[in-house]
Amino acid sequence: MRIPYKKNHGTRLSFEDYQFKKLRGIDDINDVILINSSLDKISSRSTVATYTDLGGFVRKYFSSLEVSKKLGLKEGHFSSNSELGQCSSCEGKGVKLVEMHFMEDVEFVCEDCQGKKLKPYYANISDGRLSAYEAFSKPMSEVLSGIKLTPKGKRIWEYFKILKLDYLSLDRTLTSLSGGERQRLQLLVLLDRKIEDQLIIFENLTSGLSYHEFAPLAELLHQLKSQHNTLVVIDQNLFFKEISEYQIQF
Repeated sequence: MRIPYKKNHGTRLSFEDYQFKKLRGIDDINDVILINSSLDKISSRSTVATYTDLGGFVRKYFSSLEVSKKLGLKEGHFSSNSELGQCSSCEGKGVKLVEMHFMEDVEFVCEDCQGKKLKPYYANISDGRLSAYEAFSKPMSEVLSGIKLTPKGKRIWEYFKILKLDYLSLDRTLTSLSGGERQRLQLLVLLDRKIEDQLIIFENLTSGLSYHEFAPLAELLHQLKSQHNTLVVIDQNLFFKEISEYQIQF
């Protein structure tokens, strides 16, 4: 008997055939999700704000300010990925790249926006506490306490704090994150989507965390399990022996 392949969020995991005697439970699993240090389908423009929904709340907040209303500004005026707000000189990148033929390419800060990615006028619009640029560049722990969030936004923000990611800025690029940070960010997104009937595989999930941060992480894993998901954690940390139902040692 040959095992049918499963998919990883729509991407085929393997093209190999495997021999086995008996297989149970595979019909109860809709998909396979692999959580490791890599993040698929991201680019140099991918940030914490674009990967989660929190960036949208901040843009909506600044577009609702009285000064923004008088100027007729929309949420796109506070996005470096929108033609409305992005610096036209660097196209919202904050930097310019000079390609060298016989040497490494040289990157320097955009002179027009000073690395803020937004058109200077929009970047400097302030609520009296923070400018739009500062709201995206400062740690979220210094920003979101003064911004009104919807119940969904509050839930996402709570996940950030539980997973010890609240020190990140919304403008932090995903390519600059460590392996542990990437995994916890993926876990955060899974929790928000409220997925069910999935096989979720975690690899070295505790990377970058201290022991006293394991308990809140375990609560989130149990939350995923309560939604009829099967979790497999590949980790050398002995903490998981205390909370797992089965252990396989190599």
